[in-house]
Amino acid sequence: MPRPAGTFRRLLLLAMLASVTVCAVVAVVTFLSGSFTPGSVRIMLTLGTLAMHCGVALSLFTAIDKGLHETLANIGLAAFGGNLAVCLAAIWFMQNEWGLRALGGTLALSAYYSFAAAHGKLIQARVAPGLAAAGLAACLAGYGSALYVVWFATDRSGEWTWKSLWLLLVASFTLAHVALLLTSVTAPSLSLLRLGAVLAAVGMGGLLTYITLWPDSVAEDSLFRLLGATGVVDAAMTLAAMITQRLRAGEAPRPGEAEGAAAPRVSLTCPRCAKALRLDLGQSRCDGCGLDIEIRLPNLLCKSCGYRLLEVAGRQCPECGAPF
Repeated sequence: MPRPAGTFRRLLLLAMLASVTVCAVVAVVTFLSGSFTPGSVRIMLTLGTLAMHCGVALSLFTAIDKGLHETLANIGLAAFGGNLAVCLAAIWFMQNEWGLRALGGTLALSAYYSFAAAHGKLIQARVAPGLAAAGLAACLAGYGSALYVVWFATDRSGEWTWKSLWLLLVASFTLAHVALLLTSVTAPSLSLLRLGAVLAAVGMGGLLTYITLWPDSVAEDSLFRLLGATGVVDAAMTLAAMITQRLRAGEAPRPGEAEGAAAPRVSLTCPRCAKALRLDLGQSRCDGCGLDIEIRLPNLLCKSCGYRLLEVAGRQCPECGAPF
């Protein structure tokens, strides 16, 4: 029997494809004819909204298929699906102010979900669970506060309203940055470089917090210069660590990239017509009766960095070099 989730995904993607196609046709006709009516403008806004959310949905489906933080990806699908409904309602049935609010909610969701994804990878790699929990809590608090300010706050002029939003954003970004370093830079020889990047990231977050809470105590622009220097050091050390990690793992080919390598296939019997099949992983179809079949294999993850090792030849992780 086909998996309900697989059938729903197929229907969702088909609906997205049909919606994008219709909106694109109307937008092209509008541009060529020069007849920009309120309806056509709404359709073009709908096209942009659908394009953004379709891209997010496809990336989340890919993460689920690869076994990458599936729970968080499913939560992301639900969150972006609800956000899409709100955006479409704002475009078609509400005033312009509500459209701006929907845009603000979308930006907040995109930012905080990207931060949360770094902690999802941390959880999957089973590294620093306390940091992951704190990071996810900061993301949830930041996104909730942003939604409150965007949709429900009656007075947005208060100084502490914006300070609290900014501080939660800084905390979420800093914790996500540290999580990214812990999961992306795992080679033992890079531990000092990674530690330097982590300290620079934490220092930059601390400086931003201090400047936000006590702006009157900032003497001239000395702290801002220090903040800029810390940011440069943080960016340089982070990029150097990640690039070096990638170079050291570059000799081992990724799954399916070796010459002549083929994606694994699974032999099974169709549960409807009993025909013997040999199918690829993911979405497939029986060529005897047309039954939709979704094939998944259990995850085999690197304990050091969480990389998926199912199709790796040899006994060394191509991401971090750890043996398995």
